[in-house]
Amino acid sequence: MDSQFERRDFIRWAALAGAAAAAEGCASAFRLAPGGAASGFRMKPMERVRVGMLGVGSRGTAAVRRLVKIEGVEIVAVCDLVGERVERARKMVRDAGRGSPAGFVGPEGWKAICDAENVDVVYNCTSWDWHLRPCVRAMLNGKVPLVEVPGTLRIDECWEYVETCEKTRIPCMMLENCVYGEDEMLMLNLVRSGVLGDIVHGEGGYVHYGAEYMYPKTDSEPPTWRLEEKKGHTGNAYPTHGLGPVALSMGVNRGDRFDYMVSVGSRGHSLQDFARRKFGPDSKFGNYRIDYNDVNTSAIRTAVGNTIMVQINCANPRPYTRMGLVVGTKGIFGTYPARALLETAPGVAGKTWMDEKELAALREKYAHPLWKRHGELAKKVGGHGGMDFLMDLRWVYCLRKGLPLDMDVYDLASWSAVCELSESSAKRRGRTEYFPDFTRGGWKAARPVDIGGVAI
Repeated sequence: MDSQFERRDFIRWAALAGAAAAAEGCASAFRLAPGGAASGFRMKPMERVRVGMLGVGSRGTAAVRRLVKIEGVEIVAVCDLVGERVERARKMVRDAGRGSPAGFVGPEGWKAICDAENVDVVYNCTSWDWHLRPCVRAMLNGKVPLVEVPGTLRIDECWEYVETCEKTRIPCMMLENCVYGEDEMLMLNLVRSGVLGDIVHGEGGYVHYGAEYMYPKTDSEPPTWRLEEKKGHTGNAYPTHGLGPVALSMGVNRGDRFDYMVSVGSRGHSLQDFARRKFGPDSKFGNYRIDYNDVNTSAIRTAVGNTIMVQINCANPRPYTRMGLVVGTKGIFGTYPARALLETAPGVAGKTWMDEKELAALREKYAHPLWKRHGELAKKVGGHGGMDFLMDLRWVYCLRKGLPLDMDVYDLASWSAVCELSESSAKRRGRTEYFPDFTRGGWKAARPVDIGGVAI
């Protein structure tokens, strides 16, 4: 399996490199610089960032509400399948005194936005099936695509993201908001500051009782797109909220990479049971086939020998958690709730988690600059406790300053690849599945991500 991926990587690289060199007339048009071809991509500084919104349902509308509060952003176009949503979003922009964006309704509206000359950024909040195509079209037209999670459920589409990004030299970022959570950024700072020593293990997940929003309100309505996905798939189709922050803290794609994984899943039962209790045992949804595991647990081993556990459970009544945890040679830090245990001398550590006073002191000393400077404003604006706002604030700042975005296309591809690989492994009794090296070896020299502050 590993050799098959390596062979495919070589064929893809050779074909793309040849095409790019031919198009530009010189071999330097496609160079595998240290850190991989797409590491460090940046745009020329933008005085203002003109945004086209694709999909203004729940997530898209929340994004509009945040973006109109950020200096230097102009929402110039909005599209959705539902006309009422488009008009609602346009009114929000007008009411904020930020202009009057064009509106597009229907299944072709995204093309107009991706092709528009006055759009710099395509902000993609569509359903999973519509993540790839607009992002590819945006890059081919010289526009920066930002896409909701996961970027895709399929590895072949992961490759299409990577190859298009490398060919066009346009950065592409997945909107993984949980990377910007207060505790997740504290975790990143603790790791980068060496407080936890060398990291050897991490854990992340997504546990969120979501049975209610998987189904429509009545049995006579069509199934939701979330439910449709669970009809024919299993594994972990939503890994990045828990995995992303841990992967960045552990240097994945920047000194390490995902090597292989195994995955197992419990039987899929609880969502069907919920539907039978809500709609009746003889109802349409009470008899709706669902292949998805109630609980899926995956174990990833990295190239340097570290491990990561990833879990999902959206079918059972459980308190919300993203299960963040990193384990190092000098200590451990976890989230939900935030907790830490540190070595006090070589081989000497406490037997219990830090008390509240010690943890508060650790927070004060190692709080991330982004939260130190803008945390209070972020909490007021909102968006999952403020992390959504900081995510938007940060990518806008990077584009206006001509800096690389915090996450690149290799993060999008490797984190999203867990979807297909976990399903394949779970269906085959936990068979080992190998990750493609989307960086083609560039991870060995790539520098750690530097999520700095924002001067506004």
